[in-house]
Amino acid sequence: MHQNSSQNHNSKLHMHKHITSAPNNHVSRQPHTQNAKPTVNAPKSVLVDPSDLSKLDNMLLNVEPGMIIYVPQNGVVHNMFLYAKGKNMIFYRGQNYFVHLIGEFYGNMVVQKGIDDVLKISTVVHNKKMFVNVNTLNRCLKLGENVPFQLCINIYEKFVFDKKEFESLVGYFCDSDVPLDLCDKNCAIELHHFTLLYQQLAIIIRSNMLPKPKNTQFFDFVDLKVMFQLATNQVEFNINYVILINMIMAFEVEYMPYGLLLTSLFELYHIAMPRVLAERIEYCDISSLVKHQVSLSDCKPLTVTPVCITPDVIFIGSKQGDNRANAEFDKLKEEVNNLKEINLFIMARLDQLENKSKEDSTVGNVEGINEKMDRLFNEDMVNEMAEKSDKLVVDDTGKTEAVVLPSLNDLANDLGFVDVDGPEKA
Repeated sequence: MHQNSSQNHNSKLHMHKHITSAPNNHVSRQPHTQNAKPTVNAPKSVLVDPSDLSKLDNMLLNVEPGMIIYVPQNGVVHNMFLYAKGKNMIFYRGQNYFVHLIGEFYGNMVVQKGIDDVLKISTVVHNKKMFVNVNTLNRCLKLGENVPFQLCINIYEKFVFDKKEFESLVGYFCDSDVPLDLCDKNCAIELHHFTLLYQQLAIIIRSNMLPKPKNTQFFDFVDLKVMFQLATNQVEFNINYVILINMIMAFEVEYMPYGLLLTSLFELYHIAMPRVLAERIEYCDISSLVKHQVSLSDCKPLTVTPVCITPDVIFIGSKQGDNRANAEFDKLKEEVNNLKEINLFIMARLDQLENKSKEDSTVGNVEGINEKMDRLFNEDMVNEMAEKSDKLVVDDTGKTEAVVLPSLNDLANDLGFVDVDGPEKA
């Protein structure tokens, strides 16, 4: 029994080696991760727009599935992602990815922008429409409902290169003094200049959060700032939105990242993923990938060009529907502006009333009751009330004269007197 099982195990090993050496139509950029190829040829990706086939062929040559990483439980690296609510960026739930489905996801991608200027993705995979935003990715990563609110900002526009801050970040991760002439413009330094601990963090971020199509071992100002905020638990951005932006950027520069994450997305939409078409990634011990730290004196920085994301925003539907949607957007924007103006007016009025009440309360505390009554009924007020009570009449000659009310002395003697000396006789 034991001998048969060992023979079966050897035959499986032989089969695994044979499959791995088979030619493949894509190239993975994870040289340290073992990939198992599918047992049958995967079908070709189906595109809505056939004109993108040539672009898809280039993207299939540059597939990055991500990494399934082994790190010590409750270790330093693990706690960094744990505190940032991004633990599942290390531990993907699935180990399989499907190249033909990934190709359809990126090849049929349509970028949309809402009235809040937040980008979203719509695409078609396996004849099923998919809509992807930050909430969708939150469900894919199984982050739950306890994720703190984070602003959806474009880090490539928000984090502008600053020489002084860049040098301080380099010194932080390399734990050494930075040469004065390191760089004058936006540049990137190699991974092996970091300490061993921060090399592990950098590998995880490059593989599963901020992938790049080339020069993956170089880290620029944006990469270092993201690393610093994760290391110090001072995250100012929405991690899911950063992933979404990188998906859009990857489509523009023709490469396909986040293969393992997309597997979770396909599961969410109940897309069929037969195991015979899957490619599998094995766990990787992150500590085995670090290298001996190299001094910054031997640093050769790489000049980088700032990333500019300019996707074509397309609204799916008829032309009349687009016009109607644009009209509704304009109407909503106008209503929002009106509400803002009303809100500002209300706030100003409240401040005015609050200041007036403070003034009145101050006066009331200082004055006595007699002084307050004198202030309320001053001579000017009495005169104004008297002027308003006067009435004008017109006589026969057309002249006007004021009607003077009679005094008590002008009344008749027999008017207004009641005899109370005795009872009234019948």
